[in-house]
Formats: sequence, C-alpha cells, structure tokens
Amino acid sequence: MELTACTATANLVPDRKCSPDYENQGSIMGRITGLIGHLAEGYKEEDLTRFLARCHRSEVVAGVSDTAILGPGYGLSVRGEDHFRSPDGRYICLLDASLASAEVLAGHLGSQGFAASGGTRAEVFTDAFLRHGVSFLKHLKGSFAAAVFDTQEQSLFLAVDPYGLKRLYIADLPDGLVFSSDLTGLARSGWAPLTIGDHGVREYFSLGFISPPWTIYRDIMSLPVGEYLTWNGKETTRQTYHKVIGDGWQFRDVAGWSEQDLLDKLENLVVEAVASRLPADGTPIAAYLSGGQDTGLLNAVLRRRLGRQVTAFTLGCRNSRHDEVPRARRVAMSLGIDDHRCVYLEEDECFAALDELPDLYAQPMADISAIPNLVITRAVARDFTAVFAGDGPDGLYGNWDLRPWYYYYRLVPTWLRRPIAQAVDWTDRSLGLGLSSPTRCVSDLLQQEEFSWVLHKKFTGRRLSELLGRPIEATEFELGRYLRDRPDIPLYERLRMGFAKYFIMHGVLLKAGAVHDAMQVQQVCPYYDRELVDFVCTLPTRYKTRGRGYGKYLHTKLLERFAPSRVWRGRKQGFIFDIHDFDRRRMNDLVERYLAPDRIRETGVLNGESVRHLREEYLGGALERAPLVMTILGFELWRERFLD
Repeated sequence: MELTACTATANLVPDRKCSPDYENQGSIMGRITGLIGHLAEGYKEEDLTRFLARCHRSEVVAGVSDTAILGPGYGLSVRGEDHFRSPDGRYICLLDASLASAEVLAGHLGSQGFAASGGTRAEVFTDAFLRHGVSFLKHLKGSFAAAVFDTQEQSLFLAVDPYGLKRLYIADLPDGLVFSSDLTGLARSGWAPLTIGDHGVREYFSLGFISPPWTIYRDIMSLPVGEYLTWNGKETTRQTYHKVIGDGWQFRDVAGWSEQDLLDKLENLVVEAVASRLPADGTPIAAYLSGGQDTGLLNAVLRRRLGRQVTAFTLGCRNSRHDEVPRARRVAMSLGIDDHRCVYLEEDECFAALDELPDLYAQPMADISAIPNLVITRAVARDFTAVFAGDGPDGLYGNWDLRPWYYYYRLVPTWLRRPIAQAVDWTDRSLGLGLSSPTRCVSDLLQQEEFSWVLHKKFTGRRLSELLGRPIEATEFELGRYLRDRPDIPLYERLRMGFAKYFIMHGVLLKAGAVHDAMQVQQVCPYYDRELVDFVCTLPTRYKTRGRGYGKYLHTKLLERFAPSRVWRGRKQGFIFDIHDFDRRRMNDLVERYLAPDRIRETGVLNGESVRHLREEYLGGALERAPLVMTILGFELWRERFLD
C-alpha cells in the first residue's frame, strides 16, 4: 500500500493588506487530502501539483512549491505546523486545525493528564495519539480534522473535533481510500465517483443541508462529529470518542450554589475559553458583532476583561427589517470599539455569491444565509486571517423554548391545524407581525403531520413525499428517531439538544465553516469549548430559559455585567436577508431557467408535476414558496456545476 497526502489552500480570496501570524493558532487553512492503496501508486510531485490545482480551481496553490517526495508513493506538503513525519519515517500526521501552539497544546494536555511533547502541533498530536490512543481528543481546545498514517502497519486513523467545526470527507473505494477536509477538492479529484445518493437527496430537500455521515454523493461520506475512523488496508471502522448527547441524562448538582456563584463560574469559563484562543499580544483581532447577546458577550470579554483592541464586523442591509447595524453600533460604542466596520449587502454581490455556493460546498446548500455569510467573510479576509465568531449559545442554552410547539402537536387535532394556520397567516399579513421570514413560513409550521417536522427547514411530510415520489416518515431522519427514542431526557433538554446537534452542528457550522475555509479565514468559536459546553448543558433548565419562551437566561445575566440591557435588547435579525428586496426579475429568470420542466425531467430525481406547481405559484407572486423554490434552485445550480 502507498500513501499520497497533502495540505493545500486555494487562492480564492481578495488581496490582503496584511496577514497576521496567529501564533497560538499556528498556520491556518492547511486543508488535508490523502489517498491510500493502489490509487496512490506511481504518483510523483508534479502529479500532486496538478491534482491540487484541479481540485481547488486555482492557478496558484499555496504550499505546492514545498511539496516533498519522502519515499515511494508518499507525497506531503510541508507547511507550518500542519504536518509531521516521525524521525524513523513510520508515522505521518496531517492536521487541518485551529489549535494552540505546540507549547501551549502540550501544556494543556499535560494539565488534563495526557503527557505529550513536540516542536509542532502535529508532532504533539502524534505523540499524544501514540501514547494515549483516542482518549485525549475531546480535551483538545479548538477545531481539527486529523489524519495519522502508519507506514509500517499500513493503517490510517482519521478524526474530527467533537462539535463539527471541521469536517473530513472519505471515499472508501475498491482500489483504495481517499480523504479530504475539503469536499470540493475531493469531488474534483476524479478519484471518487459522483453518483447522487438517496440519503443525501432526502436530507437536502428536507433540511436544506446534508447531515453526516451522508453527503450528496453515494460513495463519499462525512465523518460525524466526535467520531474517528480507522482503516487497516481492507476495511474501515467508525467509532465514537465523544457523545454530544450522552447515553444517560443527569443535571449538574447546584445545591448550595447561588445564582451569583453560577454566574461567576460561567464568566470564568467564558473568559478562559476566549483567552486560550487569543493570538500573541499585539496581533490585530477581528470579531463578528451582530448586536445580539452572543457576539455582544464575546466582544465584551475581548474588550473589557482581556483589554484587547477589536475590529468588529457587522452585516448591514438596506432593508430596515433585516438591518443589524443600528443596534450593533450601540453595542460597539458601549464597549469602546473604535474600529467597527459595517458590510452592506448589495444586489450584484449577493447574486454573485449565490452563483459561488455550489463551488464552496461541492454539494447543494439551501440555507440562504450562506450568501450574507460569504459577503461578510470576504470583507474580513481583506485584512485578517482569523475572526472570532459567536456561534454556540443558541444550542447550548436553547434560544427558544420549543415545548409549546411540542404540546401544540400533541393536543391540537389534525383537522383543526389548517384553520388555525390560516388565521395566524392572515393576522401576520394584516398586522405585519413578521412571524414568517424569507426562510420560514409560519402557516406551514402550524400544519405539519407531527412535531419533529417543525425542526426541518424546507420540504416536510406530505410535500417531501410528493417531491421525491415516495412516502417519507419523520423517523427516517436521525433527528426524528432521537426525539422518539430518548424520553429519558427531560423535554426541554431533549428538544434543545436535538436542535443543537442536528441543526446547528450539522447545518449551521457546516455552512459557516465552508465559507470561511474558502476565504482562508479561520473561524474561532470559543463557545465550543468542552468545559464550557459541559457546564452549560448540564445546568438545570431554569438557568437556561425563564419566561416569555426565550432561552439563554444565565447567558443574558452575564452580559448584563458588561453592558446595560438597553444597549443590546431588541429583536435579533440574524444573518437573514430577503433576496426579493432586489429586482425580482433576476430571481424569476433563474427560476424559469433552472426549474424548467425539461431540466427537471432530465434530473430524474424530482417529481416534475410537484416542481411545476411550485414554480407556477412562485412566479405568480406566492413568495411564501420562496424557501422551497430556492431549495430546488440550489440543487440544480450544484448539479450543473458538478454533474452536467
């Protein structure tokens, strides 16, 4: 058996004015790719160079000039701390990671009882793996996708972080195995067949994204969060090293703890999580600032507890309904953030971003918020190679109390749901309440067959069955089975953790991660610190939600220590924008072209009559069908780019 492996970065970002060296994070954006078995036979340096350029659609691929052939069939890109080869040549380690520097990483692992040493992060990782197996993985601070190849035993070890901040895609083929932390690179390599898979289609059209272990491709899998895979030359084995949702449920014992004690503990954990991910003193720091609680607290800790200068980035929209700038400006002024950059969505840029999405994900993506994500990340990339992000608390605490929805479906009979939905929809339209949004139709939410469909963002129940031409039950999805099979978890916690794992970790982090990778910007997510996650998730429910159906109670109380509530309270807009604020003719042209009957028949995946009906409704002015139409459009844009 032979191995060819590489770390590579596509040159897809605008010219930077500066590229700070994030000491504690080491080199960034070193995506890893490897092939093992007969696939690798005969590969030389020039083959590897051509492969990287083809995969990433770039004339200049960073790191290729440093490629070294280390032995028959072995290729490795030498770049920063992204790789390590043991002195005896036996072990090769590749990392695509946002981890501490080697010294800090070794010290942290040592404090957790895992002795490890080395001059680079990859060497420390390899040493820890050889000494302790997989037990140290959940103690790593930061995100990672890792590969360790044993050239003597001809065995491979692959792992991803516990929360889905990094991904690994794997094709186990008859003549070898291919892996990459970049699905675009793997899909364009030519090594894995690009056949549409049934699981991926079902996931995409219902959720708007594809949850691991599936991808849109039948022969390419995505390694699930908190799992590792081993390959012994004949077969692969997947196992779990960290469960986001454990086998049993037990609340933290807070007897004798006052609310102030818990706030002090939470503050220490948040501050430590942020501080441990900071670059060296003097290095410029970028952070997102939406004006909401999560990025508000993050920026408050950076400025007021850690005393760092921050460049804050806020997404703005010309439509005041979706504009986050006014409240973000109040928060920035309150925290003393002088460099506050507001990035506004413009029509041409948004439609250009829509066209780029298939290349960024290499599979369909229907979450329209990927467009503003791409716009603001590209702005960050002009001056920074890393940005602090506020992802996490929505799932850790539960941003909304979903129990009323659950009981609605338990108590309201099916025949009554339609008239209730019609009444709510009429009230929403008449009074302009904004209950529906560009990504959510409240009328549809109120008339599902059962509760779990409420957590699906696109086609659900009867509509999904009609579109795909076969009956589909909610329990065909891992989320539906989880809600059914875990009555041992208290209801609020069961719904919260289902939302956290199956929507945020599988979907939101996938969406944001691919965008930041493509722009060569490391997304730093301190709220996904294991000690912080474990503390928050096991708090009694009363510290997560209290009154008015909104969550994040203790999180909110902590923010009040840094900024008065009048500064940041108000309706959070989120990365939501309505593409129909622009010239509708551009969207109509796309829909007429990509949802044309002949094209849908050619696909052979969707029910043509169902698509035709949606197309006619939308073009006739039914904008509430936009989320479903955009889902089909996303599929066809991807298919044209990768399969046609």
